[in-house]
This record gives sequence, structure tokens and C-alpha cells, in this order.
Amino acid sequence: MSDKWKVHLGRSWQWGLSLLFAVAVFLFWAVPYYSVMSYQEQLQMFLWDGDYFWERVSLPGGLSDWLGEFLVQFYFAPLVGVAILAVLFLILQRLTYRAMVCSASGKLGGRTFAYVLSFVPALLMWAYMGDENVMLGFVIACIFALAAMWGYTVLRAEWLRRWVYPLLMAVVLYWTMGAVVLAFALFVALWQFIDRRAGRWLTAAVTIVFTLFIILGSSTFLPFPLFRLMGGLYYYRYPAIIPLFQAVIILSLALIPVAGALIVRWQCPLSFWRWGSVALGVLLVIASFFGIRSQYNVKRYEVIDYDFLVRTEKWQQMISKAEKKNPSTPTSVACLNLALQQTGQMGDRMFEFYQNGVQGLFPLFQRNFTTPVPVGEIYLRLGMVNEAMRYFYEAQEAITNYRKSARLTKRLAECNLINGEYEVARKYLRKLQKTLFYRKWAERTLDLMKSERAINEHHFFGTVRKNLYKEDFLSSDREMDQMIGMLLVGNKQNITAYEYLMAYEQLNGDVGRFEQYYPLGQHMNYDHIPNSYLETRLVYWSQHSNQMNQPPAGVSQLMGQRFMEFGKQLSQGGSLESFRGTYWYYFAKMMKK
Repeated sequence: MSDKWKVHLGRSWQWGLSLLFAVAVFLFWAVPYYSVMSYQEQLQMFLWDGDYFWERVSLPGGLSDWLGEFLVQFYFAPLVGVAILAVLFLILQRLTYRAMVCSASGKLGGRTFAYVLSFVPALLMWAYMGDENVMLGFVIACIFALAAMWGYTVLRAEWLRRWVYPLLMAVVLYWTMGAVVLAFALFVALWQFIDRRAGRWLTAAVTIVFTLFIILGSSTFLPFPLFRLMGGLYYYRYPAIIPLFQAVIILSLALIPVAGALIVRWQCPLSFWRWGSVALGVLLVIASFFGIRSQYNVKRYEVIDYDFLVRTEKWQQMISKAEKKNPSTPTSVACLNLALQQTGQMGDRMFEFYQNGVQGLFPLFQRNFTTPVPVGEIYLRLGMVNEAMRYFYEAQEAITNYRKSARLTKRLAECNLINGEYEVARKYLRKLQKTLFYRKWAERTLDLMKSERAINEHHFFGTVRKNLYKEDFLSSDREMDQMIGMLLVGNKQNITAYEYLMAYEQLNGDVGRFEQYYPLGQHMNYDHIPNSYLETRLVYWSQHSNQMNQPPAGVSQLMGQRFMEFGKQLSQGGSLESFRGTYWYYFAKMMKK
């Protein structure tokens, strides 16, 4: 086979593996971590506005941040976001390889080994992005840094290569992409020892010193500490934190291309490169599997998943997810209970799933930008609009990089519209008019606000308005049952409030109050009495009735017999596992605690 065909086959094989890598990235984000696209999108509000652009690019790394937010806005359609990530990872890997071999003329075997090595930065980035606070701007900055390295390797003019390009690119790269300029400077310095040209020590020293001088110089007039400028202003959502993993990736951007370039130039038997490439590939696959897996926090992503399903109102999908694996955090349990209520299954099936007390209905407020969001959705559907608005506002203000959220801005506009605060609602809606994916909704809502009747007849706004409190009072999260009860005073047909009131007393173990509120269900038009309500009434009946042979109305003979068997097992200290999924089982376990 001619050398020309060998090169052609080598390139085809390499592109095939690169595309396979992109497909793997796509499937990873499209299947188990699909909801992260929505999560990232809801933590920003990209504005198509000149002031917004200049505000971003006026600081070091601002262009990478602006480009990152520009792309993240398309995560509104999660599959588009997944495709964007796959393409970016493909570019990251290919540019790493091009920076290695562009100016080399080594053996094909060495190129194959270098090609396998070129996956290292992309694989490190994949694992690092298991932290949901890594910003897409960091990925873009790394791509631009690699592109600058590739550009350096293709230059032939000595004066351009030694002085003009490195120094000019250091300035441009620092101001547009931020701290990744350090990787570029280190790459240029190390490359001097590959070229082995006269004056290489001076070129390496000047490039490093000049880059550090730029960063130090900017710190004298920018309102940021030096460590943030050295670590990148926009690479991580928490401004005061620079993860070690980020530094490792930046270092790999310089070291891996240089190592690959050296390998390409080594003269070794072809069999050595072949077996070495296979061994390195296997090692990378194994290390990547365990490395990526270890970086993804299961409980953290569980909350993200459930919040996404609440946002998209995929109630049945959420229930199916819980049937496979019980939720384990208060927030995810609260999301599941909301799904059960919205599908009319709360009274029948709530105790088939893990419950952690009343926090599974109303989790305690936590000052962060994740957990208050789904809890606010619960309050909004109940009709507790002011409480929902507080949660949405607090979540938005808690975003650690001081960005606004398009999703939360939309909810704040809706809450104010429902409350009749139209000027405040218009303020939020005008902001949303400058976005891409919320613009049409904002314009439709502004038109809707011209008619009070249209708002009252709206399928969502009108329904929530009917559920509003009719009187003002001081709220207290320690008396949630009374607050929910006040909703029923205003609207006796508020079935969401009624079912949450019943669930609250059940989870609190207060069967007396449950029995007191139970008659309110006559206004709800049930086609049957929910199973857990009958089971709860049996518990109350067993504690307060002297006529044990006359159970509450609606209790079937079979249910009565099961309850008697449950009481027998409980009194004898027997196993209660056969009663798992009933209120009796939950009540007995709670009483033990």
C-alpha cells in the first residue's frame, strides 16, 4: 500500500473515532443528564442588547463569557444544547491534535499515538463538567487557546513566530478569553525546545514574563483580586472559588500538545506505536469511565432532574422515575408529591413512595439558587402567590455570579400579574422582550394585560387568581396547615389546597386534625374516596371508637381485615413489610421515631 493511501486511511480512521467520541458525548448528555441543559439555561438571561454585550466584553475573558451565554440560551431546547456540547468537545479534541502534528513530519505510528493522546484535555473537561457550576465559557476559552496554539505552529516567518504573534496573541487572548492565556504562554515557551532555534531561551522567557505582566498590570485598574484574574473571572459560577481541576485542564492544554509533538518526532518501530496506542486508548477509556462517574453527584443531579420535570410539567414521567428509584431528598420528594397531586393520584398513592415528613410537601427554605425554585412552583399552584414570589426572587438573587434568570423572571412577571401589580409585571416582561426564546411569550402576555377579563379567563392566571387569599395575614411556616386552610376558606373547591392539607396532617401524624378537615372533601367531586384517606380514618377510628365492628364509611371488608392483621402484627412485634405502601406502615414507623 502506498504512503498516500496510508495517510488517507489514517485520517479517515481518526475522523471516525473523533465522531464516535462526539456521539458518546451527545448520548451522555441526551440520556442520563438531559435535564442539566434546562438547569444551565435557567441560571442566565441572555439579552440581545448592545449594552449587555459591552458590559460583558469590557473585562478580561468577557468575550468567552458572552459566547458561552449566547450558546447556553439555546439550551431552552435541550437537544440543541446537547448537540452544541458534542460539537464543542469534538472541536476541543481536534484542535488539540492539530496543535501537535501541524508542523511535524513524523512516522504514522507516532501520529496515531499522539492522536489517542489528544483526547486527554477533552476527557478531563468531560469529567470536570460533572460539576454543574462549570461555565460553558470555560470550554470556549480553552478552544480559542488551542486555536491560538495551532496558529502558532503553522507560522513560518521567524519574526512573526518569535515575537509578534506570541506577544500580540497574549494581549488579545487574555482580554477576550481570560486566564487560559497562561496555557498559551506556557505552550509557546515549551515549543521553543522542540524547534531548537537560536534564542529560544529568550523567546520563552519574554513570552512568560510578558503574559504575567499583562495580568499583573490589569489588576492595578480592575476591581478584582489577582487570584481571580489568574483563575478566570467567568469560568466558574462561584466567583471566589477556583477549582483545582480547572488548573489541571489549563495545564493540560499546554502540556498535551507539546508531548504529542515530541512523540510524533520520535523514531520508534511501528509495532511499538501500535501497541502503545492500543494500551493508551484502553487506559483512557477505563480512567474516563471511573473519573467521569466519580464527578457526577447523584443527589445533586436528582434535584436537577425533578426540577426539570416540574418545569416541563411531565408529571407522569416523574412518577415513573420514582417507581424505578425512590427520591431521597426533601426537594425531590416534594416534586414527586406535586406530580401525584397534579395527576389526581396523591390521595391513593402517596405512601407507595418514600416520605420524609412534612418536608416532603414544603421543604425548609435554603438560601441557594436550586431548591427554592421547585418549592416556589408548589406554592404557586396552591395559590400562595406571595410565598411563591418570595422563593423565586430569593433563588434569583442567590445566583452566585450575579446573573438573572429568564425562567425566574418569567415567574416573577406571572406572580405580579396574578396579584394585579401590572406595572411591576411590565418591568419584567420588557426585560424578557430582549431575549430570544421568551420574547413571543412576553409580547402575548403584554397584550393579555390589556383586558382584565382575559386575565381572569386565562387557563393558568385565572385559576390561580380564584385560589388567592381573600385577606392579608402574617404567614408562618410552622402553621402550614392553617395557612392552607385559609386557602380553602376563600375557595372551597381548591382541590390542590385540600389534598395538601390532608397530606400535611397525614405526614405530621395528626389523625385528629385529619378527621376534622376530612369533611371538606365533599366539595371536591371525587369519584371515590382516596385509599390513604380511608387508611388514615381507620387509624383515627381505632384510637377513638368503641364500636370496632363498625369501621368508617367507605372502608371495604378487605381493607378492614388488612387493618386488623396490621394491628395484630404491630402488637406482636412482627414484620410490617407486607403493609409497605399503606398509611399504617408510615404511621407506625413515624411513631417509633
